[in-house]
This record gives sequence, C-alpha cells and structure tokens, in this order.
Amino acid sequence: FTGGSIVKNVVMQDATGFNIVSTDVPATGEVNSPLTVTAQLLNGVEKAADSYTAELYVADQLVATAETPALADNTAADFTFTFTPHAAGDMEAYVKFTVGDFVAQSEGDTIAIAEEVASSFKQVGDHNKFDRSGPANVYYNNSKTELIYRKADIDLAPGTPIKTVKFKGYVSSTKASETYTYNGWVSNEAEGATFNGGSSEGMTQIMANRVETYTEIKGDLRFYFTCEASKFNSGVYFEISSITGQAKQGRADNQALDQLTLDTNINLPVLYIAVDPKRTISGRVYNIYSQSVAGAKVTLKNGDVEYYGTTDKYGNYSVDVIKYGYDYAMSVTADMYAEWTDSVSFANGNVSQDVCLQLAEGYFCVSGYVTLNGESVADHTVRLLKDGVEVEQKTTNRLGIYWFGPYAIGTKNWEIDFGPSTVSINFETMDGGTIQMNYELSEHTGVASVGAAKGIDAYGIAGAIVVKAAEATTVNVYNAAGALVRSVAVESGNTRLEHFTPGIYIVNKAKVVVR
Repeated sequence: FTGGSIVKNVVMQDATGFNIVSTDVPATGEVNSPLTVTAQLLNGVEKAADSYTAELYVADQLVATAETPALADNTAADFTFTFTPHAAGDMEAYVKFTVGDFVAQSEGDTIAIAEEVASSFKQVGDHNKFDRSGPANVYYNNSKTELIYRKADIDLAPGTPIKTVKFKGYVSSTKASETYTYNGWVSNEAEGATFNGGSSEGMTQIMANRVETYTEIKGDLRFYFTCEASKFNSGVYFEISSITGQAKQGRADNQALDQLTLDTNINLPVLYIAVDPKRTISGRVYNIYSQSVAGAKVTLKNGDVEYYGTTDKYGNYSVDVIKYGYDYAMSVTADMYAEWTDSVSFANGNVSQDVCLQLAEGYFCVSGYVTLNGESVADHTVRLLKDGVEVEQKTTNRLGIYWFGPYAIGTKNWEIDFGPSTVSINFETMDGGTIQMNYELSEHTGVASVGAAKGIDAYGIAGAIVVKAAEATTVNVYNAAGALVRSVAVESGNTRLEHFTPGIYIVNKAKVVVR
C-alpha cells in the first residue's frame, strides 16, 4: 500500500465439492444393537442423485452407506447411517463423502462398544400407583392374597426358564420390634385359570428359602401369599399396576389365616420375572471319516444380529445366543470343506446340533484297508506321496484301515506307498471327494494278520446300510476311525440297517458311504 489504494480483483471458483458441517456419533453402543450416526453436509454446485457416495467407517472398515439424493446449489442436506456392531471395544467412527476426486471426511469420534447384555427381568404390568394392598397387606396383622398373571401379559417364549420373581415397593415407617412372617407359593396353570379360594394345595412353595426353576410358561401363573404378625405397619407400599379383576385379598387384625376369606378385589401388583438371559447351541463338527474338524467357524445370522463360534481341537463348539427369540440362518465353514447351512430356532430351549462336513470341490481324502491272505493287517505303515515326496505317514488300525486327507488335488502326482509297491491315486474313481484304495500284501512281507472276512455284501443309501447275507450271521459295522458302532444279527437275504448319520463305514472290509 505504499502508493495509496489498490484495486484487487478476485475470481472465485465454483465450490464443486462438499463441506461437512456437523456429525452426531453416539458415545456408546452394544454388540448386536443397531447404532445411528447422522451428518449434515453443505453442498457446492448442483449434483445429480447417485453421482456421489456417502459412507460410514468404523475402525477403518466400511460399515454403512446412506442414500445419495440430488443436491441443489449451495444447500444443506442431512444423512443417516445405521450399523450394528459385532465386536466390543473402543472404535473410531467417521463419515466420508466422495464426488469424483474430491473427498470430504469428518474428524474421528470414538464409540465405546460394550458386550451384549440381555435384559434379565421381564416386567408384567406398568407401575400405576403405590398401595398397601400388594402381595401382602401388613396394615393388617394377617393377610392372604391370590394373584393370577395371564399368559398374554407375561409374554415369554415357551421354554424360558424363570429364575426368580420380585415385587417392589417402599417403606415409609418401620416397627423395628415386630417380625412379619411371609410364605409364598406358585403354580403353572392352564390359560383362563380362576380363583381357587385361597388354598396352596398343588402349588410349589417359593418363599421360606426354597428356590424353584420353571422351564415353561404353559398358561397363567398363580401366586398365593400369606403374611402373619402381631402388629400392623401402615408404612409399607407396593408397586401396583392398572390390571384389575385378577387379584383377591383377605385381611384382618383379629382373625387367623384359616379364618380369612378372599373377599376384597385389588389391582395386580407389578411383577418382575428374572429369566435366563441366553440360550446355547452346541455340538460337534466332523467329516465323513468321523474325524473332528478343528477351527471350523460357526455363524448364526438374523438380519444384522450375528453370533459366532469356533470348534476346538476335538471339533466341539458352543455359541451363546442372547436374542434367542429370533430364528437364525446357521452356517459352518472350514478350509477344504463345503459350506454347511441350516435354520435354527430356540423356541424349545437350548439346541444340540452336530454337523458332518462334505469336502469342497478340488479336495480329496483317500482311505482303504490293507490285507494279507484276505485278513486285515494292523500297524502297517502307509505313506502319502506328492511328486515322490512324503506328505504324511499313517499306520493301519486294528481293522487294517488307513486314511489321509483332506488335501487339494492341484496338478501334482499323488501316490500311496504301501511298502512293497507304490500306487498312483486315480481321481476318476473319486466319489464325493473320497477315494478308496485297498492293498493286498504278499506272504514275503512277513506281516501279521488279524480278523476274518464274513461272507456278506453291503452298500449305503440315504441314512441306512443294506446288508446282503448268504446265511444268518452277525454283522459288525465300524466307522472310518475303526470304532465299532453297531453289531447286528441278520438273517439270510437283504437286511436294512436304519439310523446312520452321513459318513463312511466299514462292513466286511468294504467302504460303505451313507449320504
């Protein structure tokens, strides 16, 4: 400005991108519960619908997108993102808008995701008022009360275990020198239960230090309570609901309990039922050789609600499900195996589900038995070779059985070394990923023999094994691991053996595949 005033012309370019005005990210969340993030965007030049992207990232992973409507010049717009977390921990969340090469990204906000927690209490009836006439009435020396809670009001799924029940209230004054003696009973009644006049016959005592668990609400819950004392207390109040016509009470100062009649209608007190917060699905994952599959991933999904588990070295898994009111799509996946799927319901309680995995395409298992003069040979060494190099070594079990796999077929040359000779694996004989290669040893090998063949034939069908015998005999069925699973006396002719799970079995030294 040394020479006086200056005129400076400035040419402003159009604002082609965006500016994120604000974001609203919740500070806390819970596994398997949806969270909502909102963002306000100030737009530059006009944009057509779907010409840009709106994304939400959590822990640097894209978890949700928002609809991208048309935007006018220099206008603000609100965007909503919803996602359901499936892991606990502190995670940074941010939103990102992209148009062409331009990116607008918000500052990161931390969300503290907590483990999923079930609501442990079911409340029956809304708190409407406080009143002295609850499950007991200690304004009188003695009282007895009958309460009926309808199935529709309880609204618990069949099979839900009940751990405890609670009634709530408050005390405004006490009589420290006085003791009030309570007793309580409960029964699980058919729907539409009516008052029985104040008797505990046929009911289960739940007060007096007795704990009872009920596995199913089959209809209505009936409660019966008594209270005895030598003095009254005017300062004890209970939470009372607006439900009427389902509770009666008898109370008096100068009458014993057996003299009282249920002659006073009262509103139902609010009932709090503590329920088991979860159900469990468990079982074993194995292959058609009855071998355990370790490290298999078990997944249950219903929409955005997901639960996971992994099998241990024995193939066992156990998954706790808190939102067990849903039906779930269940899948089991493992390397080298085809995905297994089914649907699961917890309506009847915990679920036991064993899973037999089939080999994925491109993988194989090979098995067979080694014999000498028609007899099984135990403890004989068998080697699996790939391009002449040993991959794995096994010894036959007491039935002369060996098995290898699963392995990827690939382009290599696979062979079985039986000791005296090596035999190439013929993949054209593969059935469902399994190959059977039997081997007969010669006398000069000097191996011992065990067992003897029976004169029978057998083949597998869906869920069963069919045995054809020339005469009456006893048939022993072994699984692929050599364990005896069934011994059956059969007559001559065909006999169908039912109730076999999918897998490979050995009958008369023949491999039988049950689908």
